[in-house]
Amino acid sequence: MQRTLLLTAASSLILAGCMGSSSDNTKDSAASYRAVPAWSDGNVSVLNTDGTADDLLTGASLDVTTGAVSPVAVSTASDHAEIRRYQLGNNYRSMMDPVTPGGWGVHWGPLVTEGIQSHSVENFTGVVTGVEYATAVDSGDGRTNVRLVVQIPSSFNVEAPCLIAGPSSGSRGVYGAAGTAGDAALKRGCAVAYTDKGTGDGVHLIGSDEVLTLDGKMTDAAAAGIQSAFTADYAEGFRETTDARTATTKHAHSQQNPGKDWGLNTLQSIEFAFYALNQAYPETAMHPDNTTVIAASWSNGGRSVLMAAEQDSKGLIDGVVAVEPSTAMAESQFTIIQGSNSWGPDSVGWSLYDMHAFGAMYQTCANNLTANAAADLTNAAKSPERCNRLKQLGLLSSDSDDLQVLAQEAQDLMNTTAGLLPEQNLATPAFSSVFSEITNTYANSYGRYRISDELCGISFASYNGNTKQFETLSAEDKALRFLGQNMIAGGSRWIQPVNMKAADPYAATAFNSTADHNLDADLCFFAMSQYGHDKLSELGILDTYKQNGDFERVQGGIQEAMMSGDLQGKPTVILHGRSDQVVAPNHGGRAYYARNRQLAKQDNVVYWEVENGHHLEMFGYLLAPNLGFYADPSDMKHRYGYIHPYFEQALDQMFAHLKEGTALFPSQVIRTTPMLESGLESITDSMFGEVHQQPGADQILWSENTLTIPD
Repeated sequence: MQRTLLLTAASSLILAGCMGSSSDNTKDSAASYRAVPAWSDGNVSVLNTDGTADDLLTGASLDVTTGAVSPVAVSTASDHAEIRRYQLGNNYRSMMDPVTPGGWGVHWGPLVTEGIQSHSVENFTGVVTGVEYATAVDSGDGRTNVRLVVQIPSSFNVEAPCLIAGPSSGSRGVYGAAGTAGDAALKRGCAVAYTDKGTGDGVHLIGSDEVLTLDGKMTDAAAAGIQSAFTADYAEGFRETTDARTATTKHAHSQQNPGKDWGLNTLQSIEFAFYALNQAYPETAMHPDNTTVIAASWSNGGRSVLMAAEQDSKGLIDGVVAVEPSTAMAESQFTIIQGSNSWGPDSVGWSLYDMHAFGAMYQTCANNLTANAAADLTNAAKSPERCNRLKQLGLLSSDSDDLQVLAQEAQDLMNTTAGLLPEQNLATPAFSSVFSEITNTYANSYGRYRISDELCGISFASYNGNTKQFETLSAEDKALRFLGQNMIAGGSRWIQPVNMKAADPYAATAFNSTADHNLDADLCFFAMSQYGHDKLSELGILDTYKQNGDFERVQGGIQEAMMSGDLQGKPTVILHGRSDQVVAPNHGGRAYYARNRQLAKQDNVVYWEVENGHHLEMFGYLLAPNLGFYADPSDMKHRYGYIHPYFEQALDQMFAHLKEGTALFPSQVIRTTPMLESGLESITDSMFGEVHQQPGADQILWSENTLTIPD
């Protein structure tokens, strides 16, 4: 049964006086959480799940016999409940390797509880009954919003209440952390608080002037009103003159710079969770003083929980677990050393945008290096033309015309100037397109551009992921294609960047690294990065590629989202995979930990670096033959380790630390053994090295503004 609470304008005004924003400098009592937060859009839905037709963990998508999660297909005729279950099930399996002979059903998955020690639910069946509350934060412009969902399992213990806040990873929808924070919380009998942090399910198909609504439908933009997940703003006459396939997403073109509010949105999700808990248990007063609250998530969600801890002036958060966080440090005057490699202040702590703008410029040249283990991949973008153009522009300095010499210089620049680790070189070639996809989306987002601005000549369009052609979506496919997707343009299967300077922008081959117009676009985005702006100025060619004011707009947006490293004394475990092919550790976990040590000297903040761990472990088997994870595409042995079991250990240690005062294990490198090295045919316990209370030679050390990582 679902019911919706509608607030009148008068009651909203009353509530505004009852509950302030997350910036208030007072810790709220339980009474403060009896009212709907003032920043809510005024609509709160309540859904009770029975474990048969629906549940909180996978949306009744679980086969309790096999452990498989298979969301029931939906159609344009599906109702909100069916669409919600589909989104929840898809998101649950989007953050962990979902196939065999991977670790699904053994080391992770809905039926796995082994290794979970704190607050574990006895006789866990993988099906979670309980209640779900949902609302949205109105941005105030009537065109976009931030979604919040709180789930409270029937196993919730009011005598020892606990809550895990899990903002979505990437640019996923509100259930984007279902397979990480949601899985961890519900198996422990904790409530979970989700937010899409303003980047999730929000699509506007400009050509047909349709938008995705909050209940997962596609409808006319004018008729959607506040039910629209995102309605784009664009120049007058743009829709009539653009191609019918033009489309855009909430993250890219909301003009809200949502990244600056990821911490705030996480705090709002916690406030909403306390409202929900006090509604679900009106006889029990729950508030931050008597409830254990851990903010825990991955990737952009990992960044969000760190930002929330920095901004938490009301004492909402007790502890933090951040995995693979993308960070942007306001100060990075320190050095990081690993073995014989050293990176100084100019090569650490970059924003995700600055890092990817550099990669978009150089990686497709570096891919030509035959010494690169992934160089023979047919799907890896390799461009001899890019190497030659970089040399002509002065962005490569070698006097040689030999392709291998130029490719080696490009690779060296990636590993020195841009701070990428040698361990990242293996998988990065297969993800070359990610660099441009990130810069396209994030530059528009940080600079608050409209789709009609076509920044650097790039637009976005709806895309048929099967025929590899841009096309107008069919009525049957419109809404369904976007549900639960990671809405990075290019990262989503259905929204792709379009280079308007191509002869045919919508041709399948129009957006590729070998075309001059795409190099020009990459140079334009490069000119908006800190390093690129300085380098192109040094070469005297900045004016050729910059657009007036764009550098200031984009970097101004990044500055709004900068991180201090001050966690206000909150205990924190930061994890990062050494082979991360999306977020370089030197610009993520390493940089954040170093700045925290430099600024706050917190002994209760630790950094665990997982040897062989990588960013997209959900693809370990699912897509590995296409991504270069195997020595032989016919062989199921790969070169990588997994982070997920260490995420669970970090949560167990955090709960023990908060409740019993047990010290967190020190900063260290966690050694793992990939299948390729071990000779194993499937993922087994022997792959996962221990987290040590006394790590010895594997301990990560901080001294005299230098972070030393064991090789």
